[in-house]
Amino acid sequence: MAGAPVPANATKVKAAGGTATRVSTANSATDDDSSWVAQVDFDGDGNVEDVNFVWDDEDKVLYAYADGAFLCANGGVATGEMLIATFAAGNTGKRPTGAGFWLADLDASECAAQEDALWGCRFDASGSPTTCGSATIDEKTDDLVIATVSR
Repeated sequence: MAGAPVPANATKVKAAGGTATRVSTANSATDDDSSWVAQVDFDGDGNVEDVNFVWDDEDKVLYAYADGAFLCANGGVATGEMLIATFAAGNTGKRPTGAGFWLADLDASECAAQEDALWGCRFDASGSPTTCGSATIDEKTDDLVIATVSR
């Protein structure tokens, strides 16, 4: 969906994500970006959910956000916020088209988390994870920072 036309019913926002996974998309006080809700299988469990999308047209990044249950890599289920960023062609970070990251807000014991934490992975253009670990969002670059690598 990254780089696809924005739906006609889109509204204007300055950020993507929730409370813990929030990313500012505003490059200036007057900058805003398009947001809409679509039903997609966000977590790969075969069921569609309402997902909030934000298209950052200046940086060429599509953000997708949902708050609810999602599957863990270990087969468990977690409940919380999840944000996915996908870089489109011509993105300002000069990342490969289709590459990106995801960030989830986990409670202790969810997905084998040892404590309440933000956990994320970078993925390549084919969707394969490249680096994962405890993570944060860099407020200056709106990019994922892996604080402790576990993969």
